[in-house]
Amino acid sequence: MLGRRHSLAYRTSNPLRRCTFPSTSSRHSRLVEFFLMPRLLPLFPPRPAQRPSSYRLDLRGATAAVLVLAVMCLGCRDSISGDVFDDYVCDDPNNDARRVILGSTQLVDGIASGVSSPSGVAVDSGGNVFVVSNFNDSVLRITPEGDIDEIIDSTGDRLGNTLDEPYGLAADSQGNVYVSGNVSQNVFKIAVPTACEVEDAPCGITQIIDEAGDLVDNALGTPTEVAIDTHDDVYVLGTGSNNAFRIMAPGKCKTSGPIFCVITEIVDSTGDRMGKLLTDPAGLATTTGDVVYVSGRGSNNVFRIPPGPDGIPTEIIDATGDGMGNGLSSPIGLAADSEGNVYVAGSLSDNVFQITPDNDIAVIIDSTGDGDGSVLSFPLRLAVDSNDIVHVSGRTSLNVFQITPMGTVTELIDEDGDGAGNFLESPEAIAVDSNGDLYLTDLTSGDVFMTPKPKCP
Repeated sequence: MLGRRHSLAYRTSNPLRRCTFPSTSSRHSRLVEFFLMPRLLPLFPPRPAQRPSSYRLDLRGATAAVLVLAVMCLGCRDSISGDVFDDYVCDDPNNDARRVILGSTQLVDGIASGVSSPSGVAVDSGGNVFVVSNFNDSVLRITPEGDIDEIIDSTGDRLGNTLDEPYGLAADSQGNVYVSGNVSQNVFKIAVPTACEVEDAPCGITQIIDEAGDLVDNALGTPTEVAIDTHDDVYVLGTGSNNAFRIMAPGKCKTSGPIFCVITEIVDSTGDRMGKLLTDPAGLATTTGDVVYVSGRGSNNVFRIPPGPDGIPTEIIDATGDGMGNGLSSPIGLAADSEGNVYVAGSLSDNVFQITPDNDIAVIIDSTGDGDGSVLSFPLRLAVDSNDIVHVSGRTSLNVFQITPMGTVTELIDEDGDGAGNFLESPEAIAVDSNGDLYLTDLTSGDVFMTPKPKCP
């Protein structure tokens, strides 16, 4: 059943407070206000401008720093340091107003490194970044030291199972990397590729599923997204076959036979098997308890699939969105947080919804973006970090936003890219590492950008 519907709502454990920063310049005589909202303020009008967001602190004069420090008596505990022209946001969990230090860097030069159409990105626990080079039929590893190596190419496992137009990418808790072949219609496991590379030290590569799907009656067609659950079971989305499969974790698989792992189809075009169909699946995510979510781009919905061999899919959101006028259209990006909340991006409705385990539905960002001039258009991919901060890439707005659990919206990178001439032309895949740093691929230039987590001095 569909969930209870709410528009924007925010939570914090503190009462209403406002920190006001007066300007010392008559030309810039405005107040910068940080609103810390009380717990459970439901049914806010769905306007991102009403959520706490980042502002430009526009102060002038030698006395500005003193005036900024003086506002601590108004309830913001920590001092604010640094350049008074930097961006500031409210740190909702700590009830602090703090300076955010941002700045993206070009991690990979697409032209120089030969990356072409990077459709997927993943990060392992050691800080290695893996990038799909779709048109080159390969996956690259970028080490924390900046070394770039190819770990799989079009030869696939070198046993006749080739890789053609790789797309989805994921890493498990053991450091194994999985990549789907969109045209070759398969998925490969690359065993802990931290020291191997194609030319001199080939990686251990195994094909774990192909177009035969579960080897019964359910084929795999045009595989796209790949995801991993807490038991390292692997999931692959068959966009062309309108289904999704669970592949038993490699550590549990047999060591002989043409297909090593037990494979189960967990959802197909019949959706919930009661009339709510799944068409053109485009998003895949797992959450706590090994619950799986699949979005239907063509059917404008999301299904929840419980663990176990007999899990029956349930539709949790449809085209009506939150039921309050905020519809869901062409959902693609999916992600989940540590609390079991799932997030879905409506690429044509220009919004992102949160759906709680209790099936409450709320918009967390819409086309107005941060409400301060930076808009969101064609949201494509989602990623959630260890602090449950949601990141969303805007394909046509050429940017990435983050949304904190308290509802604070901040634009992390825009069309200027790294600000050094490497522009953001077509943002595609995003991933977040254990430090909260963001990785973003550009489908047109082949560049990979890294934006560090906002840090407070």
